[in-house]
Amino acid sequence: MFILSVLRDNVRVSPADFHKPRSVAITENLHFKYANKVVHNIGLCIRVYDILHADDPVVHACQDGSYKTKVTFRMIVFRPFIDEVLVGKISGSTPYGIKVSMEFFDDIIIPPHRMQPNTIYDASEGVWVWHYEGNELYLDKDQQIRFRVNQLQFNEAGPEHSRELLQRVQAWSGAPAALNSTVGAASLGAVVDGAAEASNEEKIAPFTIDGDILGDGLGCLSWWQ
Repeated sequence: MFILSVLRDNVRVSPADFHKPRSVAITENLHFKYANKVVHNIGLCIRVYDILHADDPVVHACQDGSYKTKVTFRMIVFRPFIDEVLVGKISGSTPYGIKVSMEFFDDIIIPPHRMQPNTIYDASEGVWVWHYEGNELYLDKDQQIRFRVNQLQFNEAGPEHSRELLQRVQAWSGAPAALNSTVGAASLGAVVDGAAEASNEEKIAPFTIDGDILGDGLGCLSWWQ
């Protein structure tokens, strides 16, 4: 789930931090820049692990007296591997998927065709329901859910990339929706229109995880207790 990634960047240390040990000042500046930020194609940065090397500083005496140095460091990064099994909490449901949160990371989607067969969206309740051997097993909000990582998706920021989200939703709804009986043909248009509207109103997350709950032991933890 977590990896160590080697990064290299220029760090600026202001005179207000000169009283601190150099390594502490550099680490604090790196934390400010990277903590809880997504680095494209790497993952979500958690915290600096250690500093491997810092070049000799260059002082900007003619400006504010700060110095800059090129630093090589290791960062703790959240980047689960494909097929890794994680546990999160259901934070919401829509006709085109279940959203899962891990408290520190919220952009996890389980699309309809990656749910258990015979999982149907109940529009009146706003939840997905797994119909299993005569039982109705609800995937209610705030329930803990065990899922498998199926795909890591890094997205470019900006409205010009909103069509990528729309294409993904069309792919989710188009494939095994017929197998799952998840969304009917009549509601598919509404699903895609809703995704297009959402993509215009909301920023696309820079890093998303597509999960699945296809398999024994996957899904709500209460199902398997």
